[in-house]
Amino acid sequence: MAIVGHATLETSLISYWTLDEADGEDRLDSVASNNLTDQNDVGATTGIQAGGADFDGVNESFQMSAMTGLTNLNVWSYMLWVKAASAPPAGEMYVTSVSTLSVVD
Repeated sequence: MAIVGHATLETSLISYWTLDEADGEDRLDSVASNNLTDQNDVGATTGIQAGGADFDGVNESFQMSAMTGLTNLNVWSYMLWVKAASAPPAGEMYVTSVSTLSVVD
């Protein structure tokens, strides 16, 4: 049995952000032109490999104006690595979910 035409990271990636830029700078898309615009001075921090973004939990975010290859997607996925400031209390855990993908004009 052969698998033909399966997607790989190298052939199917639409956008990729390393988030290695300095505090307050826009984050550049390593694949296309879907750069992220910094909103309210997102911080920078060290990571396992290079850097990362540091959100204050109040009003920092990224906004994307160009959406090359990101419209009319029937299937999509995202991945992120999160380092919490502290461990959750015993018997509790941190969970994140996305139920809708919204586009803000």
